[in-house]
Amino acid sequence: MSKLLSYDLVSESKARITSIHYKPELLSEEEVSNGILVDFLPSAVENGKNAVLYYDLSTKELFYEYEEKQALPEQEELAKLKAENQALNTAVVELYEIVLGGI
Repeated sequence: MSKLLSYDLVSESKARITSIHYKPELLSEEEVSNGILVDFLPSAVENGKNAVLYYDLSTKELFYEYEEKQALPEQEELAKLKAENQALNTAVVELYEIVLGGI
């Protein structure tokens, strides 16, 4: 079954795939002519990175490039809160030791 790939040009010979339409037969001829029809998509390698699909316009081949995953703002906030919590726990232990040491 054919799929229609929409893309943004990265260079004269390289396009980054921006969307995949799994039922191109539902689209107009104009919409289909603005994309790339393919019969299959290559499988991405699971390596902990984001797989970004590209199309080589000269060889007409699909390939992946892998980018580092960016931390979500929530993940950054969680890491910050964990560090703050650890610092507070350390301060509580130190105060506890001071209080007990004074008895």
